[in-house]
Amino acid sequence: MARNRLNLNFQLESAVDRAAYVQDYMAALPFEPSAEELETISNYILWGKSANGKNPQQEKYVELKKWTSDPVESLEGLLE
Repeated sequence: MARNRLNLNFQLESAVDRAAYVQDYMAALPFEPSAEELETISNYILWGKSANGKNPQQEKYVELKKWTSDPVESLEGLLE
């Protein structure tokens, strides 16, 4: 994994404030961000809070995948 060169301001909680910050931040970057860094920036904005203080998951706009295992009924099933 590449070293993270980003210096995002996590003191900003609002998605609107984060989007405004990123607009200025991207204009001043002295390097071309990698695809991984661009995804980090997009997640930074995405997980900002709305006007009512909730993030997209709390607002039910986004549902994170939950890991579930299939129940195993026998030892043979575990070995497969």
